[in-house]
Amino acid sequence: EMIKAARDNGQADELPVMVDRSHRLKYVLRKDAHEVAYEHPKAAGFHGWLIHDIAYCPEGVFNEFWEEPANLPAKEFRTYNDDTVLLLEDHDRRWFGYGEPVPMGIRVAHFGRQPLDRAAVRWRLVRGGRPLKQGIIPFGRIGCGVRTPARSMAIPGVAGKEPAKLELMCELMDGSRRIAWNHWPIWFFPAPTGGLPDGIWSTQPLPEPFGGVREPYDPLVPPTGARVFVTHRLTDGTGAVLDGLVRFMEKGDRVLLLSSGALPEAESSFYRTVPFNCGRLGNMGTVIRPHPALGDFPHEGWCDLPFVPMIQGAYPMRLD
Repeated sequence: EMIKAARDNGQADELPVMVDRSHRLKYVLRKDAHEVAYEHPKAAGFHGWLIHDIAYCPEGVFNEFWEEPANLPAKEFRTYNDDTVLLLEDHDRRWFGYGEPVPMGIRVAHFGRQPLDRAAVRWRLVRGGRPLKQGIIPFGRIGCGVRTPARSMAIPGVAGKEPAKLELMCELMDGSRRIAWNHWPIWFFPAPTGGLPDGIWSTQPLPEPFGGVREPYDPLVPPTGARVFVTHRLTDGTGAVLDGLVRFMEKGDRVLLLSSGALPEAESSFYRTVPFNCGRLGNMGTVIRPHPALGDFPHEGWCDLPFVPMIQGAYPMRLD
């Protein structure tokens, strides 16, 4: 059904990319959900209910045919589901500006057979295989069946100019013996400079840092001198496309179209997630094409965690 729908929509060539992006999103959600669930003080691990996909519930580690996932080896799965797991206290934030401290902590959930006598966590912030910052956090003795409080890694500010995805690597050591390891991506961005250019107008209030954008009196007509017009409407009350906006774009100026609210209930089923994503309906992973509007924002072709603050509360839009 999904293949036929993609063919009918002229998207058959894009289907493999859509499936790949859905796999990536499912992996991020699974890892994050497991690690959040470990916050319960007595969680010693998790049984994989529906550890394989079924047609109407594609939430497994294996697919319907019990084939091992190419992008999730067993050693990676055990970073967040094992007797002993390292957990990141990120305060729901994985994006930072260069130069600012990174207030993250690490905790240990230890349900192994023996206590740890000389536990310590070694952490490294890595870019391109090269450590930029590193440190050691001593924990001392950790008994069995214990989830330790988070301890700050005190990661200092990182120097850089270009947006980049870095990796935080952590190892739990008991003396010279490695007990567990885990890793997480963190994104860094240069601080905005120079403020917003002149000539940006919007029909609706925008969040910071766009508070200086002026709102025109008439939302249907870009005012004289506008270079970028942010609007939630391309049509008038009759459904006709606004000629003023068309002429505005034809002369080389730019329009940013944002949705103004949620889809009607009948259409919202097009944007379902696991476990209700099946047949010819459903959208899970978001595909991003290279576009000047994103500049050099690191995205790897899909909406990973740094997109959370940009699209939080945003609504999808029917483009057909």
